[in-house]
Amino acid sequence: RTSLWYDEACPLATTAAGPGDALRRALRFEQQPPLYFLLAWSWRVMHPSVEFLRLLSVVISLGTITLLARISRDLRIGSRGWDLALLGALTPQLLWAASEARVYALAILSVTASTWLFLRLLDPDRPMRDRDLLAYAAVSYLGLLTFYYTGFVLLGHAIAALRSSRAREMTVALGAVGLLFLPWIPGVLDQLQARLNYLPPLDWTTLPPGLALARAAGGWSLATVVESIFRFTPFMRTPAGLALVLASVAGVLAARLRRGSRRLGGTEGQMLLAAATPVAVLLLLRVTNLSLVEERHWVVAVPGLLLLPGLVLAGAAPGWPRRAASALLLATFALGTVSYARNYRGQADWKAVGRYLNMNIHAADPVLLFATDGALPLAYYFPRSNPVYTLPVPNWQRPRAQLEMRPSDEGIARQVLAEAREAGAFWIVERGAIAADSALVTLGRYTGDSLATTVQVQLGRTRVRRLAVIPRDQARR
Repeated sequence: RTSLWYDEACPLATTAAGPGDALRRALRFEQQPPLYFLLAWSWRVMHPSVEFLRLLSVVISLGTITLLARISRDLRIGSRGWDLALLGALTPQLLWAASEARVYALAILSVTASTWLFLRLLDPDRPMRDRDLLAYAAVSYLGLLTFYYTGFVLLGHAIAALRSSRAREMTVALGAVGLLFLPWIPGVLDQLQARLNYLPPLDWTTLPPGLALARAAGGWSLATVVESIFRFTPFMRTPAGLALVLASVAGVLAARLRRGSRRLGGTEGQMLLAAATPVAVLLLLRVTNLSLVEERHWVVAVPGLLLLPGLVLAGAAPGWPRRAASALLLATFALGTVSYARNYRGQADWKAVGRYLNMNIHAADPVLLFATDGALPLAYYFPRSNPVYTLPVPNWQRPRAQLEMRPSDEGIARQVLAEAREAGAFWIVERGAIAADSALVTLGRYTGDSLATTVQVQLGRTRVRRLAVIPRDQARR
């Protein structure tokens, strides 16, 4: 990744001033808990660039990989030729989080740490220590202050702990976390009310009860869980990719069910409950649209989904089925990572756009963005004093992605055209998917002057054009 995009530009803006401002903007503008933004602010004191902030995510993700290796040693997974750290390093969701100057790498680390401490607390061979309970409560609380959906993981821990002989101790620890988080609840409720859920309802939810609905729900659930690990990896969205995932799961179960393997249950059963709970909650929230659930929110489920096959294989009997299941699982993740890396496409290349404008624009030329999510990233790469205006993104449901202006946008369009008439030209930055004539047709409604394209370049998925303004009287001559 080279170019900053809108969702990364927001943390940069949030952490640009002092820690108090970062705290306020995290709660009001970002509508998220503040821990990551306070950490990002302190990190950016050393260097303010987006590349350096991304490095923080890399360092945090290395911590997650290290912790997965520790879990493998504790559960004797790695000693059997199967290492969670390697699987984590081949997980596209974790690799994506490591490349983003955003909260998600820290969310994965906090969930991984709390899950590790949870398993240590439930281990019947380990004595119960107060310091372990305190560490679990502290990490869980910090996880909630990092990412609210961490609460779904803690709910899974609470449900799983009910089947443990240490249910009382776990209830005390989780109760303490709840009490500590209680003062944040009013702010969380305010944020949930203000947050816009822009996702449309799922098409299959309108089907009548029956086999077709069950088949559609099952297929969607499987695809969603696969995407929670592999993101929008093209290969894993094909029938062959889904078949490979199912074959990997079947191989792991077959290896564990062989004669000589340890019986399923105990730690595996508790971990199954703990891992399944956030998955079930996120699926339910997406189906009902009660809260915004996108691919990025699934980071909280990834550590549990990675740990499950490791636990199952750790109890499998030695032999070729276990080795074959391990190899197939690692091959599945490796193929997913290769497909993700080869097909990853970032957002608009605002870095290239800013560089081009800095080299070619005149001091008085206004810039018109037909991409409302481009204002913050472009300001980072294009800090000049030229006036920059934004108009709504296109309505993608219309043919050829034509622009759709609201009545309130007319004033902005007329102001841009008036300034462009004085300067003699202006620049348009728009998504490459927008039909090339859309901006000209749309702006032509608000001026009698002629608009002529003198420069047009395609920079990745973004198009930059310079339009000369020819006054009406000159155009007639």
